[in-house]
This record gives sequence, structure tokens and C-alpha cells, in this order.
Amino acid sequence: MAKDINELRNRVMRIEQTINELIERLNRLESVGPQGTRTSNTAAREGSTISNELPDFLSNNPWIEVLRRRGGGNG
Repeated sequence: MAKDINELRNRVMRIEQTINELIERLNRLESVGPQGTRTSNTAAREGSTISNELPDFLSNNPWIEVLRRRGGGNG
């Protein structure tokens, strides 16, 4: 009987440890906030469309995406 109780106690301790680790991971994720909501395939497709429409000095320019997200342009 005592052996069973000790085994159950150990299992509960492992479960509590796992829960605490998951809570810590969740807190870290919440502190970072949502990022990368778009898939890389979508971004690549949009990037290639933008690249085809822009002059050479603007194609594959990372600032174009930043400015597009800000919504300050006409596009």
C-alpha cells in the first residue's frame, strides 16, 4: 500500500512539474505576442507579385513589406 502511495505521489509531482513548465512556456509566448501569423508561402507569393510590379531597386527590398504593413502607401 505504501509503495502504491509513493508511486502515485511521484506521478502527481511529475504532472505538476509538467504543468508548471507549460505555464512558463505559455507566459513567455504571451509576453512575445502574436507574430508570424502569415504563412511563409503566402508571404513568398505576395513578395513575388510585388517584385514583378516594382523597379529593380525596389524588388526584394525588405522595407517595402514594412511600409506596406504600415498602410502609408497607395497600394
